[in-house]
Amino acid sequence: MGMSSVFYEMKECVDVDASRPQGKLTKIVMTSGTFLRYNGGSKIYNLWVKLLRKHGFDAFIATQDGAFDKWLVNHEPIISYADVENIRHKSNEMRIVSTWLDTPGLEKLAGDGQFYYFDAELGWTLYFRNKLDYYLNKKKIAKISTHSRYIQSWYMANYGIKPVLINEWSDEEIFYEEPSSRIQGRIGCMPESSGEDRQTVSFLEKKLKEFYPDKNLIGICGDEKTVADSLRTVDIFVAANPD
Repeated sequence: MGMSSVFYEMKECVDVDASRPQGKLTKIVMTSGTFLRYNGGSKIYNLWVKLLRKHGFDAFIATQDGAFDKWLVNHEPIISYADVENIRHKSNEMRIVSTWLDTPGLEKLAGDGQFYYFDAELGWTLYFRNKLDYYLNKKKIAKISTHSRYIQSWYMANYGIKPVLINEWSDEEIFYEEPSSRIQGRIGCMPESSGEDRQTVSFLEKKLKEFYPDKNLIGICGDEKTVADSLRTVDIFVAANPD
């Protein structure tokens, strides 16, 4: 799905009004305390900020000290918690967004107001469910959103809350098809370091060798450009991670 098609879902998620004069647009800050390398949640943040800035919003990613490892093709502005406080003093409206309930300093960063929670992985939420209950009971969460119908239904069943659904999308400037680069018979996978993923890859390698010796399996990893370039060469992609 293209990035522009989800902008209105994102506006609903963080309660912003794009019809306001340019200088009065709400400041939006995405934070997890750190910007994790090779992490899907960090990539989502970068996409969100890119899309919001494209539509004229002052959007940022915040880490505790403003530091991060470069691994994406384009990194959107990353600021520190101290910078967030400076913006708060100058701005009438600010939205703090987090996809991690255990974000260091999250409650302090939200101040007297609330923060917006984007639930990208239910397993992680369940691990910190005590924090979810704590924030909901203290009314610190303004709104919840997710990219999953399953997660949406879980909140409806357990809390009577219907999170805003934001469809997943890809950065089409980086991830695009290039038929001339595709290698017939090449199978790609992106295993994590977990033992379960490695077992899956070993199983695939064994079966390919047994039944399709003319096919080859490659592991895809590295920074974003390397991954995107590698994906364009595969004939089939196998997802090893059940999540």
